[in-house]
Amino acid sequence: MQKFSTVRITLTVQKNFETENIAEIAELFDGTYMLELWHGPTCAFKDMALQILPYFLTTSAKKINLDKKIIILVATSGDTGKAALEGFKDVEGTQILVFYPEDGVSPMQKKTNDNTVRFKRRRMRSKG
Repeated sequence: MQKFSTVRITLTVQKNFETENIAEIAELFDGTYMLELWHGPTCAFKDMALQILPYFLTTSAKKINLDKKIIILVATSGDTGKAALEGFKDVEGTQILVFYPEDGVSPMQKKTNDNTVRFKRRRMRSKG
């Protein structure tokens, strides 16, 4: 199998982050630094993986001549669902289903999950 293009990976990742340095290093005070992982579309560290995963997944499918829709199932009680929904937004050949507990997420998380749902993406509340 051919390798993934470094240039293509870089362009794929950078288009989804607000800064060219997607993992900024900030100095807190003299000699102490912090790695900032909130520069993605959902401001969650999960964006680091979920912005590049759709590219790896769909490129791999093409390389093995997989001609079927890819369905991603996500179960969450936090911000993973929102990051996954954003990562797979408008990705051809994929559909994503996000399950989260109806009463197990904060009002803000519920709102962001509900507001993210668009064509090819679904979120489902579960009881219990």
